[in-house]
Amino acid sequence: MTKDDIARMAREAGMHDPMIFIGAYERFANRVYALAAEREREECAKVCEAVQQKNEANGAWMWEAKNCAEVIRARGNT
Repeated sequence: MTKDDIARMAREAGMHDPMIFIGAYERFANRVYALAAEREREECAKVCEAVQQKNEANGAWMWEAKNCAEVIRARGNT
């Protein structure tokens, strides 16, 4: 869906200045996307930590799983 599509639908719905609506919609959509990505990263990192806890006796697996969780979480800081 393009900005023109959204503006047309907003005008059809009776909005006088659809560009204000589009800006608010974009900010909202960007925030929702950021929150969803943050939650997905955290869930992936938790899986890595579960692997780490399950394999504590195997040093290589434990450290790789820990590193995996840290790398996943760090992706949100870029």
